[in-house]
Amino acid sequence: MLIISQTNWTCADTKRLAEDVRRACDFARGLRLGLADGPVLLLLPQAHPSAAPLPRDELMSALGAIAAAESILLAGASPVATESGIQVDGFLLSSTGETLLSVAKLSPNLVSGFGPDDTSAPRSPAPF
Repeated sequence: MLIISQTNWTCADTKRLAEDVRRACDFARGLRLGLADGPVLLLLPQAHPSAAPLPRDELMSALGAIAAAESILLAGASPVATESGIQVDGFLLSSTGETLLSVAKLSPNLVSGFGPDDTSAPRSPAPF
């Protein structure tokens, strides 16, 4: 099952994000759409850049705990702090909280294109 969230979130408030994810999963369970019958992927929108980005490892750990608590796959994108500065990473976390994928965003925002605060790595080779 795929759950697409449109809830605005920031990496600085993972407690609120955990509550939003729980509510989305509870809602889907209430609809009896087979949430317990197979893997569930919750797709988050790109995190709002208003908060100071967390280091990649710290953010993946916090998001992994959310995924594990609900036993879901969790995917999205968020600004992260790296040694070379701030960049946007796409991520995929397993239902046990393991980071399956965390890569620099390789393209601009599909809706608005490049903005003054957008980051991407279009000339960087993808590790996959």
